[in-house]
Amino acid sequence: MYQDLLSLLLNTPHDEEGNPIRDEEIKDNIAMLLFAGIETTSTTISMALKYLFLNSHCLQEVVKGKRHDHQSIS
Repeated sequence: MYQDLLSLLLNTPHDEEGNPIRDEEIKDNIAMLLFAGIETTSTTISMALKYLFLNSHCLQEVVKGKRHDHQSIS
């Protein structure tokens, strides 16, 4: 079993003849996955913040919980 993305790309046949993927395609695939991950994360954070600001009672609960967490660490 593969342990990481690069190993998967290097060891998986690229086409029906079993040829390996080209270096340029490896670079493109990794860049696409990294940027897609960043986009997904930023969208999720933005939507969570929008939800919290539109629902002040939820925001108050989050703030209260974080204050409690901070006090228990101190």
